Amino acid sequence: GAGVLAAACAPEVVEVVKEVPVEVEKVVEVQVGTATVKMWMLPNFNPLIDLHLIKAGTAAGDDLGIDVLVEPVQTGGWQENVARLTAAHEAGTAADIICPQLGSVGFMQQGIVAPIPDTFDAVGKGGGGWTDVVMNNFALDGVGHLLCIGHAPAYLHIREDLVNAAGYSLPFSSLDELKECAAAMNDPGNGVYGTGMAFAEADDLMHLNPLLWCFGGAAWDENSNPTLDRAENVAALEWYTSIYTDGLSPEASVSWGGGGNNQAYLAGQCAIAMNPGSILAAVRRGDHSVDGLLEKTAVGPWPAGPGGTGPQAQTEAGQAYGVWSGSGLMDEAKQVLQQMWQIDSYIELQKMGQSYLFPALYAAFDDPFFSDDKQNVEILENVIPIMKDESWPSPPQAYTSLWATWAGPACLRVLVDGWSAADAMAEAQETVEAVKAEYV
Repeated sequence: GAGVLAAACAPEVVEVVKEVPVEVEKVVEVQVGTATVKMWMLPNFNPLIDLHLIKAGTAAGDDLGIDVLVEPVQTGGWQENVARLTAAHEAGTAADIICPQLGSVGFMQQGIVAPIPDTFDAVGKGGGGWTDVVMNNFALDGVGHLLCIGHAPAYLHIREDLVNAAGYSLPFSSLDELKECAAAMNDPGNGVYGTGMAFAEADDLMHLNPLLWCFGGAAWDENSNPTLDRAENVAALEWYTSIYTDGLSPEASVSWGGGGNNQAYLAGQCAIAMNPGSILAAVRRGDHSVDGLLEKTAVGPWPAGPGGTGPQAQTEAGQAYGVWSGSGLMDEAKQVLQQMWQIDSYIELQKMGQSYLFPALYAAFDDPFFSDDKQNVEILENVIPIMKDESWPSPPQAYTSLWATWAGPACLRVLVDGWSAADAMAEAQETVEAVKAEYV
């Protein structure tokens, strides 16, 4: 019993495992320089331009030791791009490098894009100087904000072989001679029209706006007031719409989208078309069905009209890239832009444009692509020296680049609704005044 009692009274030995916290030093390896500069690229009509920008951005990052992501953005148009960038700015989510396009002046004024004078001036000095169009559109009070990929002047694409066969020669001496020659070439029964002008909202401003200048008119005055209801502008609209009513442009041209006139020229269905160089670029690429079309094509501005102002040409200032003012990588973004706009890379970009782009840096004009090419020489001699901003004679404002706002609708009022040109331009005046009022 005592043995049992002793056993029962013996203390129970319990093994306890105590967890003692141990401090462990965790080493995290951080790679320096991996912050990514994001660039939102606005797609172009010529995909080769996009390809160059992607490659140039990536190469700039490699040269600088900076990760760069060039991200194409899909938009429903230039106005939608401005709205998208504005929303991203307000949300604090914009890319480091952005392209405001139509919003350039407004974005500079509102501080959405940052002033980058050192970068802007260095690129300009290395490229032989910026054009006046750049200084008007992408600098604010002389301070550079945006780097331009190149200008996109609109010009007539003309079947010189058909012009000569009709007994005429280039350049046309006047708008009247252009129309007479178009009538002589017009052969709808065989699928060829004298012209392929656009009368709907697509491509509208590049057709009608410079034509106002030929008649001594303009959409704006020097103080940025709309002047569309002037008699000279009414006369220009009457002349332009008469091309359609006289049967010198395809019936479908009142409903063409952005590529309607392009396709008409490339298919040999019209002898004269007004457009930026996307038509000529397509001809160079062989995207057409007319044998020897490049050799048969001449280019030039609207010829002189009754206004006594001589031939006229309008240019889009072009896409330009700057640094979002909210970027956390401001210095890196400026370095990337400066590297992308080195003159050798910039000249390559112009070549990729295939006559859609023309240099915003003067040194690029010396390249043989411009100085030794038939059509480019015609543009350099007859278009570049006279091209004006869309806003002329007003300085560019946030509200003066009004594509698909008044020109196409005015044409359709006359051709579809049967309005007089005077009434159509009176409505256009009211439309543009209302747009301006949203900004002022």
